[in-house]
Amino acid sequence: MPYKKQEDRDAYARRYREETNYDSKYYAQNRERRRAQQKAWREANAEHVKARNAAWRKANPFKRYGITAEQHADMVAAQRGLCAICQEKMAAGDIHVDHNHATNKLRGMLHAKCNRALGMFGDNPALLRAAADYLEKHK
Repeated sequence: MPYKKQEDRDAYARRYREETNYDSKYYAQNRERRRAQQKAWREANAEHVKARNAAWRKANPFKRYGITAEQHADMVAAQRGLCAICQEKMAAGDIHVDHNHATNKLRGMLHAKCNRALGMFGDNPALLRAAADYLEKHK
């Protein structure tokens, strides 16, 4: 059954794959082979992959946190542009989205150094309190 338009041919192929579950079966049967092929392609085209990933991150900077650029701007505005920890004004390039690594829940916007400090303490409140006590003790 010849198709005059590419769209018709693509639609038929898509319907066939959906009806027969062809893709799922194929990938399930050839999972390791496909992974090896994909890895080899990524390694052979490392510069392309790096550029593509950088372009995607630039176009979708907050997607990994499940928020849009508008929601990010709203969160920064809600904090009046101040870091949630040190309460200093954050420069546009120095705003980091702080989130719980276990639950991926957003906590707020921080300076890069405040965000790194939390990470270096393993997001552990007891350890942070001990560090604060240590600093108070040795003023």
